[in-house]
Amino acid sequence: MGAPEVLKRLRKLRSEKGELDSAEYLDRPVLALLYRDCYYPFANADKVADRLISAIDEDTHPAQNREDERGVTLGQLSEFLRVRTSELDRVFRSIPKRSKEGIQLDELLAYFDKHHVQYDDSQVTLLYRALDRDGDGYVSFDDFRHQLMLVPRRANDPTLFRDAYAFFVDDLEFSSDSDVTLAAESQHGLGYFWAGGVAGVVSRTCTAPFDRIKVYLIAQSAAVPMTTMQAIKAIYARGGLRGFFVGNGLNIMKVLPESAVKFGGFEMAKRCFAHLEGVEDPADISRISTFVAGGLGGMVAQLCVYPIDTLKFRVQCAKPIGPGRSVLASTLHEMWAANGLHTFYRGITVGVLGIFPFAALDLGIFSVLKSTYIKRQSHSAHIDPSDVQMSNMAVLTMGAISGSIGASAVYPINLVRTRIQTQGTPAHPYIYKGFGDCCTQTFRRDGWRGFFRGLGPNLAKVAPSVSISYLVYENAKHFLGLD
Repeated sequence: MGAPEVLKRLRKLRSEKGELDSAEYLDRPVLALLYRDCYYPFANADKVADRLISAIDEDTHPAQNREDERGVTLGQLSEFLRVRTSELDRVFRSIPKRSKEGIQLDELLAYFDKHHVQYDDSQVTLLYRALDRDGDGYVSFDDFRHQLMLVPRRANDPTLFRDAYAFFVDDLEFSSDSDVTLAAESQHGLGYFWAGGVAGVVSRTCTAPFDRIKVYLIAQSAAVPMTTMQAIKAIYARGGLRGFFVGNGLNIMKVLPESAVKFGGFEMAKRCFAHLEGVEDPADISRISTFVAGGLGGMVAQLCVYPIDTLKFRVQCAKPIGPGRSVLASTLHEMWAANGLHTFYRGITVGVLGIFPFAALDLGIFSVLKSTYIKRQSHSAHIDPSDVQMSNMAVLTMGAISGSIGASAVYPINLVRTRIQTQGTPAHPYIYKGFGDCCTQTFRRDGWRGFFRGLGPNLAKVAPSVSISYLVYENAKHFLGLD
């Protein structure tokens, strides 16, 4: 978290608080919010904000040595961040390091010895743990800068470590057995998974009937293709309105981790690419990296939930059974008896590889559309991009576009995967030797159009499903302060 990131968060907080970005002074409440956003909601944020104001005021007016009751100006804070960045860079470079990964604990101790800094081993160890955000045994420059950027001066210490120890232990109450996650990025990382999971559950439940019709049409391989209306009548004849929600319980069990991992993995992958490309904001990575990050998030999500996916499809294609019996239990028993665990992973190679282009296009296109929208709105309204608020209608439209393009592009692969998963069921009695055999049989029976059977209902499901998913996700991110 460098100076630009701090100022970006500050602008966002001021916007949410209703303050104009041109307002001259930053008062204690605003700076306290900034501390809580950059670290975590600790109780002493107001006191720390007061010390920051005093430190900045002392640097600005050393002769008067007074604190302006109104706070500090944005220019004063920017200058403080500029000087602090230079200071942190100097200190970090002055510490001898064996690895490019960063500073190790013994190297920090040696640095203290060299500069005759009196210390207690347990205190230095505690400070080191606070600086090592990811716990990998190295304090990288990103760790160093993020954790120390807003530490207010409290002692005449050129190394800043005494001030840092007081900040983490006294103010943030970090201790050797603390479970508190200091880095806001870590909290935000979990937040992305939570927001993604909620978005998936809401969108999938709203569009469950479309999914039911799509799977039913894909599984059919009659000489005369069944129309969508015929499929609707057949489903209703079997189970009434409840028939359109068959498998939705499995849908929720599947989509909760799937959507959580997809969105969370996407955000994590973007951060990795941001680190590789040397940019601070993941939103600034290249478009190729954005698409690849989306594909990786989708692949990991698909791998996690594939067995549930297979079970769901087979439940939807199972014969109706008598009262008092569970379709789910009966299907589980049949699948296990057929070929054990292998049955749950039929077509996994096709599924995992096939999801990459869909997720890449879906998440990638949405991100590009969102970025373009924000830049244009920012330019036309002459405001900072972080102050642009996307309307719900804009999010819905972007989601429908990205989801439809992605689903259409990979639909043939998705169809083949689904048929491999449902082979041998009453609705799809055919048996396949593998991906190639399934493609061959599909083409022989239905021609090239067979690879797009059910595309209409699928798009009718995907457009609202993806739109609702992004709508819930974006609003959940805003609610959690992840924007």
